[in-house]
Amino acid sequence: MDTITHALLGAMAARATAPKAPGADDISLKTRMAAGVTAAAFPDIDFFTRWIDKLSFITDWHRGITHSIVVLPVWAILLGFIFAIIARQPQQWRKFSLVAALSLSTHIATDLITSWHTIIFSPLSDYRLSLDWTFIIDPIFSSIILMALLLAWWSKSHRLAQVGVLVLAAYIGLQAFWHQQATGIADEYVRVQGWADARVAALPQPFSPLNWKLVISNGDGYQVSYLKLYSNRVTPLPNVAAASFWGMDDYYRPRNALRWQHYTRFGDKALTKEVWRHPLLERFRRFAKYPMLYRIDEAGARQCTWFSDLRFILPMRRQPFRYGLCRSDVGSAWQLYRLSRGSHNIREAL
Repeated sequence: MDTITHALLGAMAARATAPKAPGADDISLKTRMAAGVTAAAFPDIDFFTRWIDKLSFITDWHRGITHSIVVLPVWAILLGFIFAIIARQPQQWRKFSLVAALSLSTHIATDLITSWHTIIFSPLSDYRLSLDWTFIIDPIFSSIILMALLLAWWSKSHRLAQVGVLVLAAYIGLQAFWHQQATGIADEYVRVQGWADARVAALPQPFSPLNWKLVISNGDGYQVSYLKLYSNRVTPLPNVAAASFWGMDDYYRPRNALRWQHYTRFGDKALTKEVWRHPLLERFRRFAKYPMLYRIDEAGARQCTWFSDLRFILPMRRQPFRYGLCRSDVGSAWQLYRLSRGSHNIREAL
Protein backbone atom coordinates (compact mmCIF):
# COMPACT_ATOMS: atom_id res chain seq x y z
CA MET A 1 0.00 0.00 0.00
CA ASP A 2 1.23 3.51 -0.70
CA THR A 3 2.66 5.49 2.21
CA ILE A 4 0.05 8.27 2.07
CA THR A 5 -2.77 5.75 2.51
CA HIS A 6 -0.87 4.15 5.38
CA ALA A 7 -0.55 7.54 7.07
CA LEU A 8 -4.24 8.34 6.61
CA LEU A 9 -5.18 4.96 8.05
CA GLY A 10 -2.95 5.61 11.06
CA ALA A 11 -4.81 8.89 11.63
CA MET A 12 -8.18 7.16 11.34
CA ALA A 13 -7.16 4.40 13.76
CA ALA A 14 -5.90 6.99 16.26
CA ARG A 15 -9.13 8.98 15.92
CA ALA A 16 -11.38 5.92 16.23
CA THR A 17 -9.70 4.81 19.48
CA ALA A 18 -9.44 8.24 21.11
CA PRO A 19 -11.17 8.58 24.50
CA LYS A 20 -14.42 10.52 24.51
CA ALA A 21 -13.29 12.86 27.27
CA PRO A 22 -9.48 13.00 27.63
CA GLY A 23 -8.09 14.22 30.92
CA ALA A 24 -6.32 17.55 31.35
CA ASP A 25 -2.88 15.95 31.18
CA ASP A 26 -3.85 13.35 28.56
CA ILE A 27 -2.70 13.33 24.93
CA SER A 28 -4.64 15.89 22.90
CA LEU A 29 -6.58 14.62 19.88
CA LYS A 30 -4.38 16.61 17.51
CA THR A 31 -1.20 15.16 19.03
CA ARG A 32 -2.66 11.65 19.08
CA MET A 33 -3.53 11.78 15.39
CA ALA A 34 -0.14 13.23 14.49
CA ALA A 35 1.48 10.31 16.29
CA GLY A 36 -0.79 7.90 14.42
CA VAL A 37 0.12 9.42 11.06
CA THR A 38 3.86 9.30 11.78
CA ALA A 39 3.89 5.78 13.20
CA ALA A 40 1.78 4.41 10.35
CA ALA A 41 4.17 5.89 7.79
CA PHE A 42 7.30 4.88 9.71
CA PRO A 43 7.80 1.32 8.32
CA ASP A 44 8.34 2.72 4.83
CA ILE A 45 11.49 4.41 6.08
CA ASP A 46 13.15 1.35 4.57
CA PHE A 47 12.75 3.06 1.17
CA PHE A 48 15.97 4.92 1.91
CA THR A 49 17.90 1.63 1.70
CA ARG A 50 17.18 1.63 -2.02
CA TRP A 51 20.08 4.03 -2.47
CA ILE A 52 22.43 1.57 -0.78
CA ASP A 53 21.68 -1.55 -2.84
CA LYS A 54 18.77 -1.70 -5.30
CA LEU A 55 18.63 -5.51 -5.36
CA SER A 56 18.85 -6.05 -1.61
CA PHE A 57 16.19 -3.36 -1.21
CA ILE A 58 13.56 -5.35 -3.13
CA THR A 59 14.69 -8.80 -1.96
CA ASP A 60 15.35 -8.35 1.76
CA TRP A 61 15.13 -4.81 3.11
CA HIS A 62 11.79 -3.46 1.89
CA ARG A 63 8.96 -4.85 4.03
CA GLY A 64 11.53 -6.54 6.20
CA ILE A 65 12.65 -5.51 9.67
CA THR A 66 10.46 -2.40 9.81
CA HIS A 67 7.40 -4.48 8.87
CA SER A 68 8.01 -7.31 11.31
CA ILE A 69 5.45 -8.26 13.95
CA VAL A 70 8.38 -9.64 15.96
CA VAL A 71 10.10 -6.25 16.17
CA LEU A 72 6.87 -4.23 16.31
CA PRO A 73 6.97 -3.81 20.14
CA VAL A 74 10.49 -2.39 19.90
CA TRP A 75 9.47 0.14 17.25
CA ALA A 76 6.31 1.05 19.19
CA ILE A 77 8.19 1.75 22.43
CA LEU A 78 10.94 3.67 20.62
CA LEU A 79 8.41 5.81 18.75
CA GLY A 80 6.37 6.23 21.95
CA PHE A 81 9.37 7.73 23.75
CA ILE A 82 10.17 10.01 20.80
CA PHE A 83 6.56 11.24 20.55
CA ALA A 84 6.40 11.82 24.31
CA ILE A 85 9.60 13.88 24.27
CA ILE A 86 8.49 15.96 21.26
CA ALA A 87 5.06 16.56 22.85
CA ARG A 88 6.75 17.42 26.17
CA GLN A 89 4.67 14.79 27.91
CA PRO A 90 7.30 12.22 28.95
CA GLN A 91 4.94 10.68 31.50
CA GLN A 92 2.61 9.65 28.65
CA TRP A 93 5.13 7.50 26.77
CA ARG A 94 3.04 4.37 27.38
CA LYS A 95 -0.04 5.89 25.73
CA PHE A 96 2.06 7.14 22.84
CA SER A 97 3.53 3.64 22.50
CA LEU A 98 0.04 2.13 22.31
CA VAL A 99 -0.93 4.57 19.56
CA ALA A 100 2.29 3.71 17.73
CA ALA A 101 1.67 -0.04 18.10
CA LEU A 102 -1.85 0.32 16.70
CA SER A 103 -0.69 2.40 13.75
CA LEU A 104 2.24 0.10 12.98
CA SER A 105 -0.17 -2.84 13.02
CA THR A 106 -2.44 -1.18 10.46
CA HIS A 107 0.56 -0.64 8.19
CA ILE A 108 1.67 -4.27 8.36
CA ALA A 109 -1.88 -5.60 7.94
CA THR A 110 -2.62 -3.49 4.86
CA ASP A 111 0.69 -4.44 3.26
CA LEU A 112 -0.07 -8.13 3.77
CA ILE A 113 -3.18 -7.92 1.56
CA THR A 114 -1.14 -6.74 -1.48
CA SER A 115 0.99 -8.89 -3.81
CA TRP A 116 4.38 -7.65 -2.63
CA HIS A 117 5.64 -10.04 0.04
CA THR A 118 6.06 -8.96 3.67
CA ILE A 119 8.72 -10.64 5.82
CA ILE A 120 6.52 -10.56 8.91
CA PHE A 121 8.79 -12.62 11.20
CA SER A 122 12.06 -10.85 10.36
CA PRO A 123 14.77 -11.33 11.63
CA LEU A 124 13.77 -14.74 13.01
CA SER A 125 12.47 -16.12 9.72
CA ASP A 126 12.61 -15.32 6.02
CA TYR A 127 8.98 -16.42 5.58
CA ARG A 128 7.24 -14.11 3.09
CA LEU A 129 3.48 -13.58 3.06
CA SER A 130 1.21 -11.86 0.53
CA LEU A 131 -2.55 -12.41 0.37
CA ASP A 132 -3.06 -10.90 -3.11
CA TRP A 133 -6.36 -9.18 -2.31
CA THR A 134 -5.64 -5.50 -2.95
CA PHE A 135 -3.67 -3.65 -5.60
CA ILE A 136 -0.85 -1.62 -4.10
CA ILE A 137 -2.60 1.67 -5.03
CA ASP A 138 -6.35 1.47 -4.54
CA PRO A 139 -8.29 4.75 -4.85
CA ILE A 140 -11.45 3.25 -3.31
CA PHE A 141 -9.48 2.00 -0.31
CA SER A 142 -7.87 5.40 0.19
CA SER A 143 -11.15 7.29 -0.37
CA ILE A 144 -12.95 5.33 2.35
CA ILE A 145 -10.28 6.37 4.85
CA LEU A 146 -10.19 10.00 3.70
CA MET A 147 -13.99 10.33 3.77
CA ALA A 148 -14.19 8.85 7.27
CA LEU A 149 -11.53 11.27 8.50
CA LEU A 150 -13.27 14.29 6.99
CA LEU A 151 -16.65 13.29 8.41
CA ALA A 152 -15.13 12.64 11.84
CA TRP A 153 -13.44 16.06 11.76
CA TRP A 154 -16.66 17.77 10.61
CA SER A 155 -18.84 16.05 13.24
CA LYS A 156 -16.17 16.18 15.96
CA SER A 157 -17.09 12.58 16.78
CA HIS A 158 -14.96 9.46 16.90
CA ARG A 159 -18.03 7.39 15.95
CA LEU A 160 -17.69 8.18 12.25
CA ALA A 161 -14.03 7.18 12.36
CA GLN A 162 -15.13 3.87 13.87
CA VAL A 163 -17.73 3.49 11.11
CA GLY A 164 -14.93 4.15 8.61
CA VAL A 165 -12.91 1.28 10.11
CA LEU A 166 -15.91 -1.05 9.72
CA VAL A 167 -16.58 0.06 6.13
CA LEU A 168 -12.91 -0.45 5.26
CA ALA A 169 -12.95 -3.92 6.83
CA ALA A 170 -16.08 -4.77 4.81
CA TYR A 171 -14.38 -3.56 1.62
CA ILE A 172 -11.32 -5.73 2.32
CA GLY A 173 -13.66 -8.65 2.93
CA LEU A 174 -15.25 -8.03 -0.48
CA GLN A 175 -11.81 -7.99 -2.07
CA ALA A 176 -11.03 -11.34 -0.46
CA PHE A 177 -14.32 -12.70 -1.88
CA TRP A 178 -13.55 -11.33 -5.36
CA HIS A 179 -10.10 -12.91 -5.13
CA GLN A 180 -11.76 -16.24 -4.43
CA GLN A 181 -14.11 -15.75 -7.40
CA ALA A 182 -11.22 -14.94 -9.74
CA THR A 183 -9.24 -17.94 -8.50
CA GLY A 184 -12.27 -20.15 -9.14
CA ILE A 185 -12.40 -19.06 -12.79
CA ALA A 186 -8.72 -20.01 -13.21
CA ASP A 187 -9.43 -23.36 -11.49
CA GLU A 188 -12.26 -24.00 -13.94
CA TYR A 189 -9.97 -23.33 -16.92
CA VAL A 190 -7.39 -25.77 -15.48
CA ARG A 191 -10.06 -28.48 -15.12
CA VAL A 192 -11.19 -28.00 -18.72
CA GLN A 193 -7.61 -28.26 -19.97
CA GLY A 194 -6.96 -31.36 -17.84
CA TRP A 195 -3.82 -29.99 -16.19
CA ALA A 196 -3.60 -32.17 -13.09
CA ASP A 197 -0.49 -30.55 -11.54
CA ALA A 198 -1.16 -26.90 -12.41
CA ARG A 199 -1.34 -24.25 -9.67
CA VAL A 200 -3.47 -21.13 -9.96
CA ALA A 201 -3.30 -17.62 -8.56
CA ALA A 202 -5.26 -14.40 -8.93
CA LEU A 203 -3.41 -11.10 -8.52
CA PRO A 204 -5.13 -7.72 -7.98
CA GLN A 205 -4.77 -5.15 -10.74
CA PRO A 206 -5.15 -1.37 -11.21
CA PHE A 207 -8.26 0.68 -12.05
CA SER A 208 -10.82 -1.56 -10.35
CA PRO A 209 -11.03 -4.18 -7.56
CA LEU A 210 -12.83 -6.31 -10.18
CA ASN A 211 -9.69 -6.45 -12.38
CA TRP A 212 -7.52 -9.52 -11.83
CA LYS A 213 -4.53 -11.18 -13.40
CA LEU A 214 -4.99 -14.96 -13.56
CA VAL A 215 -1.76 -16.96 -13.38
CA ILE A 216 -1.60 -20.69 -14.01
CA SER A 217 1.76 -22.32 -13.26
CA ASN A 218 2.15 -25.45 -15.36
CA GLY A 219 5.42 -27.20 -16.15
CA ASP A 220 8.11 -24.79 -17.31
CA GLY A 221 5.74 -21.90 -17.90
CA TYR A 222 2.69 -19.88 -17.08
CA GLN A 223 -0.63 -19.18 -18.70
CA VAL A 224 -1.74 -15.61 -17.96
CA SER A 225 -5.00 -13.81 -18.62
CA TYR A 226 -6.54 -10.51 -17.54
CA LEU A 227 -10.05 -10.80 -16.09
CA LYS A 228 -12.79 -8.28 -15.33
CA LEU A 229 -15.29 -9.85 -12.95
CA TYR A 230 -19.06 -9.47 -13.50
CA SER A 231 -18.62 -7.91 -16.92
CA ASN A 232 -20.09 -8.90 -20.29
CA ARG A 233 -18.62 -6.04 -22.30
CA VAL A 234 -15.91 -7.07 -24.76
CA THR A 235 -13.84 -4.16 -26.03
CA PRO A 236 -11.27 -4.24 -28.84
CA LEU A 237 -7.74 -4.57 -27.57
CA PRO A 238 -6.02 -1.18 -27.66
CA ASN A 239 -3.29 -0.34 -30.12
CA VAL A 240 -0.15 -0.60 -28.00
CA ALA A 241 1.65 2.11 -29.95
CA ALA A 242 -1.19 4.65 -29.65
CA ALA A 243 -2.99 3.72 -26.43
CA SER A 244 -2.80 5.85 -23.30
CA PHE A 245 -2.17 4.58 -19.78
CA TRP A 246 -5.93 4.41 -19.21
CA GLY A 247 -6.36 2.27 -22.29
CA MET A 248 -4.74 -0.54 -20.34
CA ASP A 249 -8.13 -1.18 -18.70
CA ASP A 250 -9.41 -2.57 -22.01
CA TYR A 251 -7.12 -5.58 -21.57
CA TYR A 252 -9.29 -6.83 -18.70
CA ARG A 253 -12.02 -8.97 -20.21
CA PRO A 254 -15.10 -10.98 -19.11
CA ARG A 255 -14.65 -14.65 -18.28
CA ASN A 256 -16.19 -15.78 -21.59
CA ALA A 257 -13.69 -13.73 -23.64
CA LEU A 258 -10.40 -14.33 -21.82
CA ARG A 259 -7.20 -14.29 -23.87
CA TRP A 260 -4.45 -16.51 -22.48
CA GLN A 261 -0.76 -15.69 -22.98
CA HIS A 262 2.15 -18.04 -22.41
CA TYR A 263 5.29 -17.06 -20.49
CA THR A 264 8.25 -19.33 -19.91
CA ARG A 265 10.44 -19.72 -16.85
CA PHE A 266 13.59 -20.82 -18.65
CA GLY A 267 12.90 -21.41 -22.33
CA ASP A 268 14.54 -24.23 -24.26
CA LYS A 269 18.19 -23.41 -23.54
CA ALA A 270 20.05 -25.35 -20.86
CA LEU A 271 22.22 -22.28 -20.26
CA THR A 272 19.19 -20.37 -18.98
CA LYS A 273 18.70 -22.76 -16.06
CA GLU A 274 22.40 -22.59 -15.33
CA VAL A 275 22.24 -18.81 -15.13
CA TRP A 276 19.11 -18.91 -12.96
CA ARG A 277 20.84 -21.20 -10.43
CA HIS A 278 23.98 -19.06 -10.31
CA PRO A 279 24.89 -17.76 -6.80
CA LEU A 280 24.82 -14.15 -8.06
CA LEU A 281 21.05 -14.46 -8.57
CA GLU A 282 20.37 -16.00 -5.16
CA ARG A 283 18.80 -12.81 -3.79
CA PHE A 284 16.54 -12.39 -6.81
CA ARG A 285 15.47 -16.04 -6.53
CA ARG A 286 14.20 -15.28 -3.02
CA PHE A 287 12.24 -12.31 -4.31
CA ALA A 288 10.63 -13.66 -7.50
CA LYS A 289 7.41 -15.51 -6.72
CA TYR A 290 6.69 -16.17 -10.42
CA PRO A 291 10.13 -15.98 -12.08
CA MET A 292 10.11 -15.75 -15.85
CA LEU A 293 12.63 -15.44 -18.63
CA TYR A 294 12.54 -11.84 -19.82
CA ARG A 295 14.92 -12.20 -22.75
CA ILE A 296 18.32 -13.44 -23.91
CA ASP A 297 20.74 -10.98 -25.54
CA GLU A 298 23.54 -12.27 -27.74
CA ALA A 299 25.92 -9.99 -29.58
CA GLY A 300 28.93 -11.84 -30.91
CA ALA A 301 30.49 -13.67 -27.97
CA ARG A 302 28.69 -11.51 -25.38
CA GLN A 303 25.72 -13.10 -23.66
CA CYS A 304 23.12 -11.71 -21.27
CA THR A 305 20.20 -13.62 -19.74
CA TRP A 306 17.48 -11.58 -18.04
CA PHE A 307 14.72 -12.58 -15.63
CA SER A 308 11.68 -10.78 -14.26
CA ASP A 309 8.76 -11.51 -11.91
CA LEU A 310 5.33 -12.12 -13.43
CA ARG A 311 3.61 -10.47 -10.44
CA PHE A 312 4.57 -7.00 -11.59
CA ILE A 313 3.84 -7.20 -15.30
CA LEU A 314 0.99 -4.95 -16.45
CA PRO A 315 -0.47 -4.78 -19.98
CA MET A 316 1.26 -2.23 -22.21
CA ARG A 317 3.77 -1.37 -19.48
CA ARG A 318 7.50 -2.13 -19.54
CA GLN A 319 8.37 -4.78 -17.00
CA PRO A 320 10.10 -3.67 -13.78
CA PHE A 321 12.63 -5.65 -11.74
CA ARG A 322 14.62 -7.09 -14.66
CA TYR A 323 17.79 -8.71 -13.37
CA GLY A 324 20.27 -10.99 -15.05
CA LEU A 325 23.82 -12.08 -15.71
CA CYS A 326 26.12 -11.07 -18.55
CA ARG A 327 29.53 -12.28 -19.71
CA SER A 328 31.81 -11.06 -22.47
CA ASP A 329 32.53 -14.55 -23.84
CA VAL A 330 32.02 -18.20 -23.01
CA GLY A 331 35.12 -18.47 -20.82
CA SER A 332 34.65 -15.28 -18.79
CA ALA A 333 32.91 -14.89 -15.44
CA TRP A 334 29.26 -13.86 -15.15
CA GLN A 335 28.47 -10.35 -13.87
CA LEU A 336 25.23 -9.24 -12.20
CA TYR A 337 23.23 -6.44 -13.84
CA ARG A 338 19.79 -4.86 -13.81
CA LEU A 339 18.01 -3.15 -16.67
CA SER A 340 17.33 0.44 -15.70
CA ARG A 341 13.67 1.22 -14.99
CA GLY A 342 11.91 2.59 -18.04
CA SER A 343 14.70 1.62 -20.42
CA HIS A 344 15.09 -1.22 -22.90
CA ASN A 345 18.84 -1.70 -22.99
CA ILE A 346 20.50 0.45 -20.33
CA ARG A 347 22.34 -1.89 -17.96
CA GLU A 348 23.40 -1.08 -14.41
CA ALA A 349 26.14 -3.17 -12.83
CA LEU A 350 25.41 -4.40 -9.29
